[in-house]
Amino acid sequence: MVTLRKKLQQIEENWLKKRVPASERRTLDNRSLFVFPNRWGVVFGLLTLVVLITGINYQNAMISASAYLLIAMCLLHIFQSYKNLAGLTLEFDRAESAFPGDWITVILRVHAGDRERKGILVGWLPDRYARFNLDKGQSRDITVRLPAKRRGALEPGRLLVATSWPLGLVTVWSRPDLSVRAWVYPEPVHAEPLDADTQEGGDQDQRRKHASEGDFAGLREYQKGESVRRIVWKKFAQTGARVVRDFEVSSAKPEWVDASAWAHLETERKLSAMCEALLALYNQHKPFGLRIEQTEYGPDAGEAQLRRCLLSLAQYEGR
Repeated sequence: MVTLRKKLQQIEENWLKKRVPASERRTLDNRSLFVFPNRWGVVFGLLTLVVLITGINYQNAMISASAYLLIAMCLLHIFQSYKNLAGLTLEFDRAESAFPGDWITVILRVHAGDRERKGILVGWLPDRYARFNLDKGQSRDITVRLPAKRRGALEPGRLLVATSWPLGLVTVWSRPDLSVRAWVYPEPVHAEPLDADTQEGGDQDQRRKHASEGDFAGLREYQKGESVRRIVWKKFAQTGARVVRDFEVSSAKPEWVDASAWAHLETERKLSAMCEALLALYNQHKPFGLRIEQTEYGPDAGEAQLRRCLLSLAQYEGR
């Protein structure tokens, strides 16, 4: 059963590749749009057939006319649903990276073209959809959220674009491939490096040195794991708030997250440990860099540097 299902999926994919080839921008037309009745359409069709047979059997003009009216209404519905999607343009804008267990946000740009669009559904099977309407000539960003499951590239494949407007009896749909790709960071997990004791002691001494030599930048909230000696106790006695003195980042020596420090771990565990170390340095507002596979990122500080380093871990394919 599973093998048969895979074969059918492969046949469908090969057929779609010919009719709707991959492209980051796709305007829906007669080659990429398909019509299929839904369950309400099947019920409506059976009811129409019963009315038609009844009219013919009893030679009743009113019953026969009602059947013809229902058939005409269904044909008009198919035509209107097709027009509702034909000419709609979709393109992949961007996708935000995330950690495993979080949600990745995919941004799609849609253009209405020369007519109004109503009741459009866009997303991925089985249930990650966004519904929207568009005015004539309008363009807007559509957000679809996908679960981030494991580190690496997330390629959801062909998305579903569909509408059942106006009567909900048939579904006009398409399966364009917009080459959507997002990246999932490693899951941050703490692991001691090979030279943990030496490195920890050296880092603490270095932090004290830079803290005493750096320019005072103000007070900030105490973070868990920091030395209690840095708490401004006078401020704590006055307000009850635990704050510490902060110093300019520029006065601190950059710290490096080096892959060789976790060489004793298997690949995914090593990347998770490096991810946790990067996040810790970022939260300490310190300049930092990343060394992996003879490649260096940084040193620098801030969110842009963090994202650059995390993306390199997400894209890592070595051993």
